[in-house]
Amino acid sequence: MYKFKLAPLLRHRKRQEDEKMREMSVINRKMVINTELLHKLTEGRESEIDKFTVASGTAHNVALLRVYQDFLAGRDSDISRKKMELRQVGELLEKKRSELAEYVKRRRVLEILRDRQEEEYNLEAERREQKELDDISNQLFLREAW
Repeated sequence: MYKFKLAPLLRHRKRQEDEKMREMSVINRKMVINTELLHKLTEGRESEIDKFTVASGTAHNVALLRVYQDFLAGRDSDISRKKMELRQVGELLEKKRSELAEYVKRRRVLEILRDRQEEEYNLEAERREQKELDDISNQLFLREAW
């Protein structure tokens, strides 16, 4: 039976990879939440622009128009801040993705090594077994020949 000597290291690297995957999923979730929030802010801004257009045509109250204008400016600020945050989360996600790829590569190298060593072990075991069978066959032949 083959026993991989670096199995503890392989398990450790697999745990590291799983941890990176969890970190990446958390960041990915932030990305989805921020994207949804940006979409809601943008939709809200569009509906407020429609209200502002209607109000500016009917109202002659400068204070009300100023409130709408300030609200839209605040909404624009929120949208730009959310876009910047989304860009930062995207960069962080890309960084984590590259880190995960490196961890996957490190784990995969050990798995390939394990598979090759196991294959070599099995081939060597087959050779030993075949040699033993050949020796037994030779001994039986020699016994019968004498």
